Amino acid sequence: MVCASAYDPDGSVVSVQFFVGTNSLGVVPTPPVIYVTNDDGIFPIKQPYCLIWTNKSVGAFTLTAVATDNGGLTATSAPVHVTVVSDLPPKVRIETPYYGAMFRQPVNIKICAQAYDPDGTVTNVEFFAGTNDLGSVTTPILVTNWWGDEVQSLYCLTWSNAPVGSYRLKAVATDNAGMSSSSALVPIVIYPPPSPTVKITTPRNFSTIYNAPANINVCALERYFTNPIVNVSFFAGTNSIGSTTNAPYSCIVWSNAPAGAYNLTAKATDSHGTTVSSSAVSIKVVTNAPPVYMDW
Repeated sequence: MVCASAYDPDGSVVSVQFFVGTNSLGVVPTPPVIYVTNDDGIFPIKQPYCLIWTNKSVGAFTLTAVATDNGGLTATSAPVHVTVVSDLPPKVRIETPYYGAMFRQPVNIKICAQAYDPDGTVTNVEFFAGTNDLGSVTTPILVTNWWGDEVQSLYCLTWSNAPVGSYRLKAVATDNAGMSSSSALVPIVIYPPPSPTVKITTPRNFSTIYNAPANINVCALERYFTNPIVNVSFFAGTNSIGSTTNAPYSCIVWSNAPAGAYNLTAKATDSHGTTVSSSAVSIKVVTNAPPVYMDW
């Protein structure tokens, strides 16, 4: 449908003729007037001049409208340039992850896009991280939002073991006529995993242990190891006081610890031979019994 508005400041418009280039599409006489009513009375509303452009061929065209008034004078509209295609491309938008999302390894990232075709069907959605092709999806799934009140049909793919780096995600949808279009880019960042750590949790730093020789529970917490821990060794200074393989909370009993001041450390070793040592915890082992506090 092609429509134009026209008026005459000192008379009336009697017709509007539409052209494609120099070819006439037809002439539209004065359209009917619609009357609307409100609290102030009845008012006329003049409708635009419209006609149906039938049998359109594929190509680029220039449309104009020529209005004629009751005195025979004419005026021509500014040209409007249009393109007629045989098939409209699909529309696609990445729904997840969100713009600027951040992840930390190791991570599997689920990428979902919404895609539809205004005059056909979507046959395929392909996902990219930069220029790297992550794979394609042909069948959408139904996904419910966080609130459970809306169900979307989304094309989803899981990017497994995504490597460290900054990426711009893109989805490309293709329809049943072979037309394709790309989504807006969605930047994301994947950070390396945190460095593995070991920390002695028992006894606490600057603790005093009474009744030497004493049996002391020594425990450590290991975190952020990407490979399995095979051994945790404990030391008082440079002397080994025991080891265990029970991660992540590893404990030993240091039996018959003699009186003295000690710096306790723990060293964890993973299955690839990587070792990480804790900070030292200072303790004092004394022979006397703990003090007795009395309420007066």
